[in-house]
Amino acid sequence: MAVIVDWGSIHSYRGVDIGRAILECITGWGIKNVMTITVDSIASNDKALEYLVENLPTKYDGGKHFHIRCMAHTLNLVVKDGLKTFSKEVSNISLAVKYIKHSIQRVTNFKESVEKTSSSKKFFVSECPTRWNSTHDMLKTAI
Repeated sequence: MAVIVDWGSIHSYRGVDIGRAILECITGWGIKNVMTITVDSIASNDKALEYLVENLPTKYDGGKHFHIRCMAHTLNLVVKDGLKTFSKEVSNISLAVKYIKHSIQRVTNFKESVEKTSSSKKFFVSECPTRWNSTHDMLKTAI
């Protein structure tokens, strides 16, 4: 069973506080045996899961396989690191997209220019720092 915790109800980003909040959810929902928890790779999550391993009454296999790193987050970190080689180029394209999208008049003028010079119907995609594929989409559209 997958469980999603509402992080909006946690008012502290300290690992122990996150761990306590998750433990409250687990016990409140009547979950008896936890096999794994998947989180991204920030230090507070490491501390939260250490807290859980110490305080959960029952764990599958004694908690040996409790902490599973989020593959999507890891992939995002790898791609972002690889893009550092082209950081100036990516940054320039990102700034250009933001500049154009910041004004309705610029958007209109840009769309008219694209229609006159290209058969493409695509428009710029903005970059989102936590989604590697948004950078890919932004660059692909720009090309």
